[in-house]
Formats: sequence, structure tokens, C-alpha cells
Amino acid sequence: TPGAAGGQRIFGMMLIGNSLLGSGGSDFDQGGVFPVAFDATGTSTLTALAGTEEGRINQLVASADDQLYFGREFTGPSAELVRYSLPGPGVATSVSGTGVFQAAHVLGADGSLYSVNVNGELIARATVDLAELWKLPNLGTNTGASPTLDCARSEDGTPRGANLPGVLYVAAGNKMHAFVVDSPRMPKEPNSWPKYQHDAHNTGNPATPITNCP
Repeated sequence: TPGAAGGQRIFGMMLIGNSLLGSGGSDFDQGGVFPVAFDATGTSTLTALAGTEEGRINQLVASADDQLYFGREFTGPSAELVRYSLPGPGVATSVSGTGVFQAAHVLGADGSLYSVNVNGELIARATVDLAELWKLPNLGTNTGASPTLDCARSEDGTPRGANLPGVLYVAAGNKMHAFVVDSPRMPKEPNSWPKYQHDAHNTGNPATPITNCP
């Protein structure tokens, strides 16, 4: 049971390290990231990771070096984007005023993080410090579907080769958008969780290769 006795709503899950992580919250000022050890048994009340409590977190992604990336809503109401270090644990860096993120972020192999907020803003940031690289405003609302990132492909669907830009797919404003981006693909490390449901085929299986891109 995450949080208090009544529990919290859980929106996102991932397998990382020796734990299952769940992110959620029943309101903007409650929730967090809740870890469950793989060898846990029975039913217990789970405590949010330090620095994530008292804030709703919809979705989260992770890199191979155990860095979590997620949006957080908290008292104000306010919103921020957070890079969180495991197994520390602790907030490594954060940036405020980002808008609310319902969809998961996407990690690119070149160290870029792509996010779309509920205001229809698509933003690329550097993972190291969350500095903004570029932003496209006004894509439209209805941004609950998580973006995905793929490599450049030929008309028959086969990868066109290495050292080419990638394609970021974003659903917003009741349209599907495709953007050419610097990231050639998602990270290929098996212990990363760079997007919603882990891989390009949304299997939710950590043993599935991230992508068949070169």
C-alpha cells in the first residue's frame, strides 16, 4: 500500500536495480515514488523515496546509471522537473516552472531528455543539468500519451544506418507529430528504462532490447 493507510493512486511503474518503483499520488500535494523490493512478501505500507514525498508524480523514466527523471506537482500548486539519483537516494537537480507532465519523458542516446507538458509544450533538455536545449510551444492539449523515439528508417521500415538523426513521435492536439531530432535512438543499455513501458514496442519487459536501431 503506497503512502498512508488509504493508499495512493499509481500511474507509472518500472523495474530498476533490485526494486519495483511506482509513481503516483491522489492529489497534487501528495504521492511520490514508492519502492518495493523484489524479495518483499506480504502487504506493508510503503514510504516514498526521500525528496519525492508530498508531490504527485505521474510517470518516470530511468537511465542505465540509475538516474530517475520525472515531473512533480506539489503544494502551491507548483510543478518541477527532477533528476533523482539512486541508490543515494536524493534529488540531484531540479528545474521549476515546467508545467505539469502527464506523459512519460523520453531519453535519447545523446543525453537529451524530451518532454511534453499538459500545455502542449515540447521541450528538449540536457540530462546532466536539465538545461533547456529548445522548445516548441502550442502543439495542443490532450498530451497524456507518452512520446517515443526511433531511429531513421527507410520506406520499408529498415534502419537507415548509424550516425543519422532520430525521429521523435508525439501525440498532441489530436494529431500525431514526427520531429527530426539529434538523438539517433534511445539508449541501448539493458538496465535503462528510457520511456513508458521500457522499449519501442511497449512491452514493459526489462529483458527486451531497447530498439533494433544501429
